[in-house]
Amino acid sequence: MAARLPGLTALFLGLVQAGAALAAQEAVGTGPAARVITGETLRRAGALHLGDALLLAGGWHVSTVDGFAWDASPLGGSPFVPARWTVLVDGRRMELDLFGSSGLHRLAVPLERVDSVVLTELPRLEAGRLATHGIVHIHTAAPGAGASAGGWVTTGSEIGDPGPFGFTPRGGSNVDRIGHALSASLGYGAARWHAEGSFTESETIPTDPAIAERYAAALGDRPRLELSGYAGRVGLRLGGGEHQLAARHSDVDRAFALAPLGAELPVRERFTRVGVLGRRPAGSERELSYEVSYSANRTRSRGDGATPGLDWDARTTEARLELSQHSSRLETVGVSLRRVAVHSPGDPEDPNLGRAAVYAGFTLDRARRAAGAVTVSAGDGEIGWAALLRRGWALPARSGLHAIVAFERTPRAEDNSVWAWSDRGLPLPDESGAGTNIVSVPRASERLTADIVWEVSPATAVTLTARLLFRRERNLSLESRRLGLGPNGSFVGPTTVVHGQGGELGGLSAEAGARPVGPLTLRAALWYRRVLSGDAVYREAWRVVPRAGGRLTAEYVPVPGLELWLAGGYRGESRWDAYAGVEAESGGGSAAVVPDAFTLDVAVQKWLWDDRLRAHLGVRNLTGTSLRYHPAGATFEPTAVLQVEARFR
Repeated sequence: MAARLPGLTALFLGLVQAGAALAAQEAVGTGPAARVITGETLRRAGALHLGDALLLAGGWHVSTVDGFAWDASPLGGSPFVPARWTVLVDGRRMELDLFGSSGLHRLAVPLERVDSVVLTELPRLEAGRLATHGIVHIHTAAPGAGASAGGWVTTGSEIGDPGPFGFTPRGGSNVDRIGHALSASLGYGAARWHAEGSFTESETIPTDPAIAERYAAALGDRPRLELSGYAGRVGLRLGGGEHQLAARHSDVDRAFALAPLGAELPVRERFTRVGVLGRRPAGSERELSYEVSYSANRTRSRGDGATPGLDWDARTTEARLELSQHSSRLETVGVSLRRVAVHSPGDPEDPNLGRAAVYAGFTLDRARRAAGAVTVSAGDGEIGWAALLRRGWALPARSGLHAIVAFERTPRAEDNSVWAWSDRGLPLPDESGAGTNIVSVPRASERLTADIVWEVSPATAVTLTARLLFRRERNLSLESRRLGLGPNGSFVGPTTVVHGQGGELGGLSAEAGARPVGPLTLRAALWYRRVLSGDAVYREAWRVVPRAGGRLTAEYVPVPGLELWLAGGYRGESRWDAYAGVEAESGGGSAAVVPDAFTLDVAVQKWLWDDRLRAHLGVRNLTGTSLRYHPAGATFEPTAVLQVEARFR
């Protein structure tokens, strides 16, 4: 990796000198270190699932076993369980957390309805919480005037497929169909109201030898990861304000990997959310907003009893009231209430969690160059709080400097990992027979973040960004495992949960992009992170995250209706100490070191019939790099992707 980094740096600097910087940035108004993936970019890149947006965001660490469910964290975010990045859809916070894992696929948002995905890395007050681990905000397109309809179909196959669509022995050549996805939507827009509904369905076929055996053991001889989802919303303009009722539901049949149990569990996941969100003027300079929501996060075992059952039902009710004052030093003040009720076989001793919070956002000077935010929450007998200070300076040559410092103390009531629920009386780890050793006692975790961001726009539609970051974390609860090869390709071994861990992390990134000519958009990014100091388990946990990475993308529209896409990426190697024993037992079949990789994606798409019909053909990993994200996961070979989208108005 170190030998390749200078070449990447030279490529990046050459691109900057050529004037390649971020075009007329879609991220206007999102703040520094925010990335915007537009719906057009998702289409040109041939996205298969909503989670593919994370692959397009330079600086975000992504990891997957099967290419269906993605774990993710931004450059300065934490890759540890539980995942703490915040997910929003049209301003509504989603309660996706399932035992510390958040999966965008469970939102069942049709790709043709995505207007943009905004990925925010810096701490920010959003939807009543100060998020310090990153935000993924999905914006969907509202229906236009009159009736509209749309649909999307995508499928793909690994290149060189020998057929038929079957499995081959572990270690053999096995390239196959990757599955399909389709969606449809209807909408109607009027002067004072709008309504829309959508349906999405997909099937993913895990065929790589590294995971096929495990998935077949969980799901049957022909495993499938299947998703279906429904969503609808109604918007109304009334009394000078805007109000929306939104509902969504998804069913996912898949193999859920709960690491301490050492195997994939066959489950049906059901996610349901219903909520009302609105805002209305409360005077000439004030606005009152509100949100009330109900979420149900459920899993049901689909196995024959050979594996531990994972039956879980968590119901969350949340209400939030917020007052915004546009010309006041106190910009935002609000209060939120949250209650979680859990039902599970052998119910936890403490199945109900309550949380109350107050928050405020403010400016420190009239020019609004300095601002801050603070939140205070109480739940489960603990007090949590977070604070943010931000300062900006305008510099010569169309440049600016931003400094952001934040501190967060997270109470245990915010921890949804299986270990936190075990502390509350959930018997699942003990009943599964998983060997567990608990070291020390859990405490509220603490996190200090500091970022410096420099932005410059040397020419029209040109932006360069450089960032330095520092993270200090204390009282983390981390897993340390030493695994061996179990039956059906599973992995078994004791788990040690070590409380009170911590350390310091440093990192830097540089980004550039431009439109050197109107129809061509170029973007480039490089990033690097490293543990500066910390406990042994903290260092081990960070070794699974590549230190360095890079990405270069080009979008070219030579003539209206014809669009070309190219993306090159670099991912540094990662080391998974837990799999050292597996590597020895499997003869290197699941190596503890995931090597670095360069990848290249290309695609072409054509709009027809006055932009009512889109045909897309792309190839991922064109060069055939041995691309892996996890030692126990699949290898992603060159894959052809075909998509068709239709629109009617």
